[in-house]
Amino acid sequence: MICITGAGGTLSREVMRQLAQKAPFRAAYFSNNAAETARARGIDAVVIDYNQPETLRTAFQGCDTLFLLGPNALNQIELELNAVEAAKAAGVRRIVKQSVLGAAEESHSLANIHRPVEKAIEESGLAWTFLRPNSFMQNVVTFMAPTIRAEARSTARVARPGSVTWMCVTLPRSR
Repeated sequence: MICITGAGGTLSREVMRQLAQKAPFRAAYFSNNAAETARARGIDAVVIDYNQPETLRTAFQGCDTLFLLGPNALNQIELELNAVEAAKAAGVRRIVKQSVLGAAEESHSLANIHRPVEKAIEESGLAWTFLRPNSFMQNVVTFMAPTIRAEARSTARVARPGSVTWMCVTLPRSR
């Protein structure tokens, strides 16, 4: 069984969609309402609070793999370290951690958040996989929305369900 943290978010929802019909999973949510809604759809759902490690241990019990997508918080390192310890205590055998490009080099602020957790996972004795994407399309929309609205023409196309979505943003040349 795979426990997927951050189940209410864009990335973890896609992980669950991809796993449906392929592997059993448990979805770990931050809110009771989200977990109840998932249960009503037949999903094995639990509520976790990274500040309360006992909720993590309970959620991870019976899972051999943990997809770790920690909360975006000022104390993210501490919270994710709680999850690593809870995973070990619950008998998880592998952690797949959502990380960031350049984490190994610790060359930027996000890398400095993710690398200490990666090191703890490496030292844990558990099997591990680190996913280090450079960005996500929603980041473009989130951080560049004002510029795109004011100065750009953008198009998005989807070839077919399950395929890669791409977005082309054309910004005017600097003068």
